[in-house]
Parts: sequence; structure tokens; C-alpha cells
Amino acid sequence: NYASIRQCEAKTQVELIPSTAVQFRLGGRFTHTVIHPFNSSISPDLQERFGYYKPMKPLPFREAALYGESEIRLTPDWLIRPGIHFTSYWFRNYNYNSFQPRFFTAYRTRKDQQLFFSFSQITQYLHQVSSPFLGVNSQFWVPSTALLRPVESNQFDLGYNIHLKKGLHFSAEAYYKKMNNVTNFTDNGNIFYDEDTWEQDILSGKGWSYGAELLGTKSYKKWFMQLSYTFSWNWRQFAELNNGEKYPFR
Repeated sequence: NYASIRQCEAKTQVELIPSTAVQFRLGGRFTHTVIHPFNSSISPDLQERFGYYKPMKPLPFREAALYGESEIRLTPDWLIRPGIHFTSYWFRNYNYNSFQPRFFTAYRTRKDQQLFFSFSQITQYLHQVSSPFLGVNSQFWVPSTALLRPVESNQFDLGYNIHLKKGLHFSAEAYYKKMNNVTNFTDNGNIFYDEDTWEQDILSGKGWSYGAELLGTKSYKKWFMQLSYTFSWNWRQFAELNNGEKYPFR
């Protein structure tokens, strides 16, 4: 099984800088995407059949987006960056609109130390679906539909940076991400066996991801060294899988 994606995009952005303490960025884009999925030479009863391989109908969709972001330095030590994204999506007779706020702030506690926090809400119209079958491609891309709602996530980040003398820099960052409408195949479903009912073989559920990262860097003349360590967790939960209990997700 395999598929190809063809995408055409037009975008523009305008930057306004009324003062050294205030900046604005406004922009928009329009994207036309066509997914070309193909059938498999393996039949539904898992027997190889000559001539069974055939292309499915293409899956085209369109997305338009408008966004605005401002960067404001309230004081020499305090920066905020609020923003908003608006997207509109079309697939066949299905339309979905989404407002997505973004926010970032950084505060310099000392000359060489900085605390920062961010929040972002993101809507994604492409679904990456994992196949439960061994021996076939494990992931496929499909568009959002009336049955498969777009993936929506809310992510929070909190971090701290410190610059020391002699080229030393340390940072620590923690994050938490909550996702809705993530997808997975049903126990007996396969997207490429019936192009008219493939949506019914995909489940929608919830997901969580959280963790932390530690980073240290050292600059010395022509040398640059970096050491980092990340520990994180990723979970999925579907009412129809694993008795409705959450499970680790790779």
C-alpha cells in the first residue's frame, strides 16, 4: 500500500513596525491538496491476487487561513506575543471553520536569565492513521471528513533559560498537550479494501502528550558542544479499543 500527496500553496505576509517596542505580522494562505491513495495487491482475505492492485479515487481538499500576530515589549524585561489564526476547510460537501489563539510571553528575571510561557491551539485537517496489520505500511494520510473531525490540540509550555560566563547556557522546558479527534484503525478495518466506506474503518479518540527537556550548550573558540535529555509520555484512548482504557502510543 502507498499513497502520494500533491499540494499547491499560495501565501503572503505583511510586517508592520510602528515602533521599536511594537511589531505586527498579518498574513494569509490558500492550499489545495490532493491525496492519491492506491489499493493493495493483497485481498481482504490476505491472499495475494494478480491484478487486484488498482488506484482509489483521489481525495482533494482545500484550506484557507488568515492570521495575525503582534509582538509587544511592555518593559525592557517583559515581552508578550499574542496571535490568532482562522482557518476554513473544504472536503467534498463538508466545511469546517476554526479559530486558533496563540500566546507567548517571556520575562527576564535577571540580565542572564529568562522565564517563558506559551499556549497554542492548533487544528490539523490531515489525519495520520496507523495500520494494525503487520507486513504493510504502518501509516496512511487521509483528510478530515464529516465523520473524521479535524484533530484539535491545546499545548502549554513552561521554560527557563540561563546564560553563564565562558559560553555556558542551560535551559529546562516542560510541556503538556491535549488532543481531540485523533485517529486509529478499527480492529478489523483496512482503509484500502473499500474506497466507499473507508471512513467507517477509522476510529476517533483522545490523546495526551507531556514531558520535559533539559539542554546544556558550551561554546569554546571554534568548538560548540550540546547535551540534551528528554523524557516524555504519549497516550491514546478510544472507546472501542483496549476496553476503553488509555494505552501508550509510539
